[in-house]
This record gives sequence, structure tokens and C-alpha cells, in this order.
Amino acid sequence: LASLLKAVKKKGVDKKTTILDHVVHTMLKQNGLDSGVLCFWDKNKSIVRDASRLNLRDIKSSLDDIRLRLNSAERTVSCEREDFDTLPGYKNENSRQFIVKCGEFLISAKASLKHAMEAMERTKVSCTSLCDYFAEDPMICETANIFQTLLTFTNQIELSKDTWTRKERAALKNINTKRKGGHLLNSKLNMEQSKATLLESIANRRRTTR
Repeated sequence: LASLLKAVKKKGVDKKTTILDHVVHTMLKQNGLDSGVLCFWDKNKSIVRDASRLNLRDIKSSLDDIRLRLNSAERTVSCEREDFDTLPGYKNENSRQFIVKCGEFLISAKASLKHAMEAMERTKVSCTSLCDYFAEDPMICETANIFQTLLTFTNQIELSKDTWTRKERAALKNINTKRKGGHLLNSKLNMEQSKATLLESIANRRRTTR
């Protein structure tokens, strides 16, 4: 991750061009300004931006808290069901409906929690692979930091791309302007030569007539 940020900040001998600028310029020069070679990030940027705002440890802690609360709620509903079956005062329709609905909710909530926990485990495996890819310690490195670094890096790519694109288009426009100016100058010279030739022809004819 540190190497990505160095590529963004480290400048060359001119004290202006970064390593990233050089790489972007080279790719644009080789592939063309409109090739789309640097548009690989467009589809994933919004996803990574969302991921950079999330903390996996906080999410896991929240899921664990939900699991504990569901277990507590399940015990409470179980006690209510036992009271309904054993105590005469509980045997009314409202109490029965309440216990049934609570049981249905707990079944649905536990299924959703199981799905979330499984997704969390898959995410942890993916994040560990991501940390390994960047040679970072998954026990120390926050995945949100990886995504934030990637966002910073890709934003700099876009800025560098826009800068070089403007420079290349301006240079191309300048060349075309010079060419156009050269054509106009040649046309003007040709007109002057034609005019001089015509005047010389008229003068010769007059001398011949005399």
C-alpha cells in the first residue's frame, strides 16, 4: 500500500512529474487518448467507495451482539410459552398470538443472521486474500484502509489522465493551427504571385501594342 502512495507522491528530476504521471502518459501515448485503457476502475469505484466506509471489526461486533440478543429473546419466548401452557391466567388469544408471532420472528431473524454471518466469513477470507496481495498483515491492516488507499490512487490516475489528455489535445490543436496558418500563408503567396504574373502580362501586352 505504501508503494502505491509513493508512486503518487514521488516526483522526478523536474520536481513536477510523478512516477504515476509518467506511467499514465506512457499508456496514453501507446494506446491513444480515447482507447479507454485507463477506464478499468469505472464500474468498481462506487463499490470500493462504499467498502472504504465500513469497518469489518465493527460489523462483526454488531453481528455478535445481535446473536446474543436473539438468544436472550429466544429464552424469553420459551419461558412465555411454558407459562402459557402451565399458568391459567396466560391462556387467552392475545397471549397465544403474541407467542406465535414472536416465534415466527425469531425463526426469520435467526435465518437472516446465519446468512449475514456466513457472508461475513466469506468477506473475511476475501479481505485476508486482499491483505496478502498487498503484503499486509491481516491482523493489523484494516481493510477499509486498503480501499481508501485504492480510492486515493485511482483518483490520482484520473487527475493525471485528465492533465495529460488536455496537454496532448492542446499540442495537437497547436500543430493543426500552425498547419492551417501555413496553408493560408501559401495561399496568400500564390495569390500574390498570380497577381504579379497577371500585371506583368498586362504590361507586356501594352508594350507590344505600342
